[in-house]
Amino acid sequence: MKAYMIMDLDNPVSVAYSKMSIESFKPVEDLIEIIPYQCTRPKDIEWIDDVDRWGVGPLFEVEGHKFSIWTHQLLRSGHRIFTESEKATIISHLRLWLKPEEEQFIILEHDAYLLDEQKFRKDFNSINDYGVWMPGIALECYSFSPMFKEYLTWKMTIGEWNTFASGPMGYLEKVCKQWVCKWPKTGKNLLQNDGSNACVTQIYSKELGITIDHTLETDYSTQKNMFIIK
Repeated sequence: MKAYMIMDLDNPVSVAYSKMSIESFKPVEDLIEIIPYQCTRPKDIEWIDDVDRWGVGPLFEVEGHKFSIWTHQLLRSGHRIFTESEKATIISHLRLWLKPEEEQFIILEHDAYLLDEQKFRKDFNSINDYGVWMPGIALECYSFSPMFKEYLTWKMTIGEWNTFASGPMGYLEKVCKQWVCKWPKTGKNLLQNDGSNACVTQIYSKELGITIDHTLETDYSTQKNMFIIK
């Protein structure tokens, strides 16, 4: 199965993370083929001088559909403004969600790291049992069933769900709540349904740092759910 890795091919930090990520997935290269996928960068975004049905704008276009990003993001810490790199991250994921490809594929972020080969193989064998397959701790490794992708595309392009008021994970959570109500047997993601430890996590290098700018005061080196390297 194809696995598109979101990365910046022109950013040495992103490339360094991707090399460590790809190396970790070598034990399962018989299952997935990792393909580098150039992320959207702030300089790549072409804003359209228009607003959506909520009066939010400007807009941007992906695969012929117009979307907007809410001015502020609601977090547990309150409201804050999206940074330009956060907006680009949202669009990077969105481009793959709308990628016109018939066969199912996996989406990887450049810091995805395989922890448990045997569990990954077990989880991979059940990929068709879930609308949203997420063997990691967040969106560093995930996939949609064809049926869920069709539902997600419909939700985003009917004109009522084309505004992003949170990041990709938050947006998916909203869609999944309705998906579970309609198709409870295929609506849950793998990690929630399995209840065991994730076989994929994220890398954080104290030397490399991170590639996304944001205003959160997060010390990644203290995050217990991350795979920390020196």
